[in-house]
Amino acid sequence: MKRIHFIILSLFAINYCFGQNSNFKVSKSDDQKIVWNENRKLNWGDFKGKPTSSNDRIAAMTSTEFIVQTKTNSRNKKVEVLIENIFICYESWVRNDKKNVEGLLAHEQGHFDINEIHARKLRLKITPNVTIEQVEKFIQEAYQLSNEAQNSFDKETNHGIDKLKQKESLILISKELKELGNLIH
Repeated sequence: MKRIHFIILSLFAINYCFGQNSNFKVSKSDDQKIVWNENRKLNWGDFKGKPTSSNDRIAAMTSTEFIVQTKTNSRNKKVEVLIENIFICYESWVRNDKKNVEGLLAHEQGHFDINEIHARKLRLKITPNVTIEQVEKFIQEAYQLSNEAQNSFDKETNHGIDKLKQKESLILISKELKELGNLIH
């Protein structure tokens, strides 16, 4: 199960050169949030929220968000953008009696990874001449596409119950992350 948010932080830079005094506030992982990192996988200790559903069939909930920071140079109207994929610890939860369900944690990591795929696709759309209006449109598209991919992942894997489909899906997610990572770096 997943929950996706978008936070857009707009900072309007009045300096004439983007390189000067235009540093973004980059998020750091802490006990409230985890910034997506290929070397840092989720663990059950990261799920600090309390179950919000009375439906016992829902074993866990992963809450993620894109944090999008924009800066616009007032002189030339060029936009600089930072996009981060964040796991929200206190909105994410797991039922204690479900922590040992085979593949459940991998399924929840899959949701976080899917959101990272769409964060990367969004980053690829941001070009030097992008306008703030285009950024807003791209964000809405990314949100919709990520939500559709999340729902498809749950449907195809039957929320992680179909172990074979989940294994196949996680391989595809990993492959797409790698391909997109090579394009960005």
